[in-house]
Amino acid sequence: FRFVSMGVFPNLTKLVESGDNPHAMNDAKEAFKEIIAHGSDWIKQEDGRLVTVPNRYKLAVARRAYEKVTLEKKPTVKSKKRLNLYPVTSIGKKTTPAQISEAFDSVLVDTYNRISNGPWEHMLKNVESILHGQDTTKTRILDLSSGPGGPVCMLARRFPRASVVATDASSKIVEQLKKKTAGFRNTRVVAADPQNLSSFQTASYDVVTCSFGLSTLTEEGARKALKEVHRVLKPGGSLVATVWDSLSIEHMSDEIMSAVVGGDAGPAPPRVIDYTSFAAPRKLEEMIEGDGSMSVIQVDHDEFSFQLSGLGHLPDDFAFNVVTIPIHPNLVQLQESGKKPNAFEDARGAFQKIVDEGDLVHTDEQGRMWAGPNRFKVVVARRQYEDTDK
Repeated sequence: FRFVSMGVFPNLTKLVESGDNPHAMNDAKEAFKEIIAHGSDWIKQEDGRLVTVPNRYKLAVARRAYEKVTLEKKPTVKSKKRLNLYPVTSIGKKTTPAQISEAFDSVLVDTYNRISNGPWEHMLKNVESILHGQDTTKTRILDLSSGPGGPVCMLARRFPRASVVATDASSKIVEQLKKKTAGFRNTRVVAADPQNLSSFQTASYDVVTCSFGLSTLTEEGARKALKEVHRVLKPGGSLVATVWDSLSIEHMSDEIMSAVVGGDAGPAPPRVIDYTSFAAPRKLEEMIEGDGSMSVIQVDHDEFSFQLSGLGHLPDDFAFNVVTIPIHPNLVQLQESGKKPNAFEDARGAFQKIVDEGDLVHTDEQGRMWAGPNRFKVVVARRQYEDTDK
């Protein structure tokens, strides 16, 4: 009783001593007995001990940002403020699904397909928690913007009795996905844009996953995608989505683009994709909960680093291709338009300078090169049960 009433014990004592309620303590003890008898807030173990139901807490890990001016070495770009290299009015605002698909040429598709490390475990653990204790023989999982296929392969392997569907808007990536998932009998691959899931029935999926796919969409596109997610989810179904909070390769690609453009070519071509479009606090959560049809039930943040070398048989340009993913379409446009005929050559030189400086990439004791940390957010949301649902 003393433990449970800790928060109100001074109040009870004051009531008794002031005479406002001389029986306050006894009344509180009787109320506590009723709580014990009801059993909703306590669990009685086999040995007779009483334990409370789980208490939810939050653990926050923070990192001090690097300032532009350090006491050692020369100033380096480490602040979260992005370089102003792209016309603000055109960043992603008019990007169409076709443009995004076209941006993933053979180089980008091959690079994505070779990225073996990623924060996929976070997504998988959340799906495991959602499906814990369930018979998964009738479970249907839809993975949006499957990209290199890492997440969908983990889902197919972990839930062999469930039906898993991989999707992507890029026909080139879809072909890669078909090859990558060929060994899974419970998986099929469909070409689909997350903004238009008309090929999927309403209320037909238990779980929808999306690893960084929303980060490739405009705000309007993301709203359309979330509306489609709500439609295809069964009442009570769950969305597990990851988005970038900060991305080291965007900072590096900004540095590279600054070196390529220089001061004589005007602004760079507008980005096709802004990968940190959901970096603002609670932006994605508020968008998900906008009309009240879905509820965010869990949010988590973490970091990981891209491994750029030491992964076995990789093309010589793999590290460069990964780092320049955010600006690859821009470099292609600059070079093919003739504005910067040596755009890729200049970009490689700028990347080598970044490697030599060792501030934005680092090499471990085994000689492997890493880029990071990259901060991301995992959001778990659930579709509400409507009054009309049976």
